[in-house]
Amino acid sequence: MIQKSKENSNLFYQSLKGGFWVAVLRIASHIIGVTKTIIIANVLIVEDFGIMGAAFLLMTFLAVLSETGYNIALIQKKGHIHGYLDTAWTVGVIRSILLCLLFYAVTPFFVSIGIKDESHRVLAIQVMRVMGCGFLFQGLSNIGMLFFTRNINFRPLTYVKIAEVLIDCTVSLVWLYLYRNVWAYVAGWIAAGAFGCVMGYVICDYRPKLKLDFAKAKELWQFGKWVYVMSILGFILTFGDQVIVWGVLKIGSIALYYQASRYATLLFSEITTIVGQVMFPAFSMLQNDIVRLRDAYLKLIGLVSFVAAPLSMGIILLGPVFVRLVLKQEYHAMTPVLQILALRGLFLVIGGTRGPLFNAIGKPHANRYNTLLRIAIYAAALYPLTRLYGITGIALTMLTINVLVNPLDFHLTRRLLQSSSWAMYRPFFYPLAASLCMGLIVYASQTFFFPKDTVAGLCVMIIIGAGSYMGLTYLIDIVFKSKTMDTFGEIIALCRTRLAGRSQDQSPVIESAP
Repeated sequence: MIQKSKENSNLFYQSLKGGFWVAVLRIASHIIGVTKTIIIANVLIVEDFGIMGAAFLLMTFLAVLSETGYNIALIQKKGHIHGYLDTAWTVGVIRSILLCLLFYAVTPFFVSIGIKDESHRVLAIQVMRVMGCGFLFQGLSNIGMLFFTRNINFRPLTYVKIAEVLIDCTVSLVWLYLYRNVWAYVAGWIAAGAFGCVMGYVICDYRPKLKLDFAKAKELWQFGKWVYVMSILGFILTFGDQVIVWGVLKIGSIALYYQASRYATLLFSEITTIVGQVMFPAFSMLQNDIVRLRDAYLKLIGLVSFVAAPLSMGIILLGPVFVRLVLKQEYHAMTPVLQILALRGLFLVIGGTRGPLFNAIGKPHANRYNTLLRIAIYAAALYPLTRLYGITGIALTMLTINVLVNPLDFHLTRRLLQSSSWAMYRPFFYPLAASLCMGLIVYASQTFFFPKDTVAGLCVMIIIGAGSYMGLTYLIDIVFKSKTMDTFGEIIALCRTRLAGRSQDQSPVIESAP
């Protein structure tokens, strides 16, 4: 039992160590990205942002529609995967070429749905067709990069991704300074994609070849088909709101909704991404040990709740101040949407812990019935609420779905992990209680001491919120023995070790063929 506990702790620490570099990547890249977005938003007109939002929406839809699930299957697969890589890469190359051609062909029809003005329509078609080249960079990227993920070693990827973001930001801002048009975003996107594709071959020794083994492709598809199905359902739930905005409302509305969604859920999306990247390979190692898998998952719930609950409350209270301080008047109407989506973000983070778990145990389809229920609620409520309340109605629909269905998701996860109900809810309950109390403190301080919008006041409110949350968490830890601060202590210890350079990463090895 002691040995198992030690192994479980070591795996959790190893996962945190991998997560440290993913977190560094995501935080650094999005600080840069948000800064770039704010600058561009205050220079370009709102409709230009609508074009970019529509472009990313169509690209995501086509990517999901052609998802093979091979990469996830390769990460989850036990043993050597060397013999499968060339086939998976070849399928990816063929897929990227077809996607690029399809994107080019359907763009005029897609643009005609949401843009009525002829000049904007022509510009949107040109912009989106050039952005479609991004599919080629993704398909040609080195599939050997999967070995970094399988070994939970994200440090090399961190350097490459941060460099990509810096190139994107630099090219975009230089273009914006020279020409002041929407092509600034496109130039940065293409430059970063090309750089990332090339660097995959620089930092990884594996060299894929064009080779198609139908037997191996079919074997990977047995797992990948469920990833495909769940990806489509996930797209409907994650991006269906933007589809409705594009089809029903004006192009300016999708710009406002896209911006509100970006600022409200950015941090939550990054937490979910970190969890997926780090914990999927970690959970895969434990797929045959239900006790250690359950302990690792409950620790994960506690960790993400500790971070996400106060973030949600903070954005709800201070998000409007942020919008009024950094964005021009045209964007202020998105404030209610920002607040509603911030609360939804908390549910998304908790839900994001289940995907890696279900994939790791070989059951990516485990949540299919709850997902279908989400879609049913979505279909019934989204259009009428959009007609009545515009983009605010869409945000309310997305929040309602999560509030109603998340308890069912908890029950499903509890059953799969053979856990008690309280054990499953406990890691989430204490951070939520501390966050609610923190919210009252911040609201009172803001009302009585900092009623006006100033940068200094915003910074002080953030400090008050963080300090009160940590104090309340410590108090709850003492009274209820919640052990939340133990997880926080592990994170601090890890950060000290990494920053001091005392721990050494294992370099990822390319698995040789058996």
